Amino acid sequence: MLQLPAHTAFAIGRLEQAGFAGYCVGGCVRDCLLGRAPADWDITTDALPGQVKAAFADCRLLETGLRHGTLTLVYQGELLEITTFRVDGPYTDGRHPDTVSFTSRLELDLSRRDFTVNAIAYAPRTGLIDPFGGQQDLRKRQIRCVGEPQRRFAEDALRILRALRFSSTLGFSIAPDTALAVHANAPLLGQVSAERITQEFEKLLLGENAGQLLADYADVIGCFLPGFSAPELPISRLPQQIAVRLAAAGACYPPDRFGQRLQALKFPHETVRLAVLLRRLLELPLPGTRTAIRRALHLAGPDALAQSFLMQAARGKDVRQAQTLLRQTLENGDCWERRMLAVSGKDLLHERGNGCRSGAWVGETLDYLLDGVIAGRFPNQPAALLDAARRFWAAGSGVGGPEGAK
Repeated sequence: MLQLPAHTAFAIGRLEQAGFAGYCVGGCVRDCLLGRAPADWDITTDALPGQVKAAFADCRLLETGLRHGTLTLVYQGELLEITTFRVDGPYTDGRHPDTVSFTSRLELDLSRRDFTVNAIAYAPRTGLIDPFGGQQDLRKRQIRCVGEPQRRFAEDALRILRALRFSSTLGFSIAPDTALAVHANAPLLGQVSAERITQEFEKLLLGENAGQLLADYADVIGCFLPGFSAPELPISRLPQQIAVRLAAAGACYPPDRFGQRLQALKFPHETVRLAVLLRRLLELPLPGTRTAIRRALHLAGPDALAQSFLMQAARGKDVRQAQTLLRQTLENGDCWERRMLAVSGKDLLHERGNGCRSGAWVGETLDYLLDGVIAGRFPNQPAALLDAARRFWAAGSGVGGPEGAK
């Protein structure tokens, strides 16, 4: 018997009191059988939407997907989708059914679902309803389509990527007939929006089996990442951080082109920036001196630099010296960015005096001072930095020279 949360037990009980059936279905049942905590719960029922409304007349219901038979129950601050058994019509756009019709038969509802492990229903009174062998596939640890794989993928091309995602996140293999259909139908992913591809691809990359999936299905990934080839880096050994794993997956691209690919997939700007930065760091030698560490810190910052060392370690490089240098540099408080300089722009304005106004010369001078401190040419001390600034200006450096900035 599955342990149901309060809102789910309440909903099934209320439906049964009204003379209808109610079942937990999909990922929540699958996860319970695997000993995992479900992220959310879904209910399917033979009650029509109007009958669901009547059964929950004293409760708050949201008409989130009424067109497809879905109402969302709000119970004790929790949301629970309740959907009428349904049969899908043709999928002429390769993503969504043109029509939806309701049915009183649970098995027909389960038959339209993507994979057998997601086509198991449960109710406390009846136990598990599993007409397509989902429990057996859970024991086999495999992803298998409900019915004919070719038909399932032709109906909804996103299922192709969902098969890879479930294989990666659950650590399951993909059944041979389903795997063949994945490869054969991969070009259909062109019908799927960039946003939906990105959602599934991100979950795939963070899965425990990501590396193997990228190697075995590089042709599929190449349908939305043109030019993709399986990375040499063992992705599954890397931290489960999306920018890190994207950088590893994108090792086959030059950094700039890789960034363009990620932008086309509508990844968030910060994720793209960090992934491209990590991709660049992979091309650089490991820093072997404090000066080199400071320069790397200036380029990447401590977090990204530490992540890049983990990626290099996964590649088989000895990163212990670099990690030690990084730790020592940070503990020592070495200067590696402008805000750590012992002088500021205000100090430079005061030093110039005579009503000197701020301008591009301030930033240029600060950059010169920072580079000198990073390189060890002068210490990060106010007197030393101001003396270096005066010599910099005397040499005619800075925008417009020392007089032109007044």
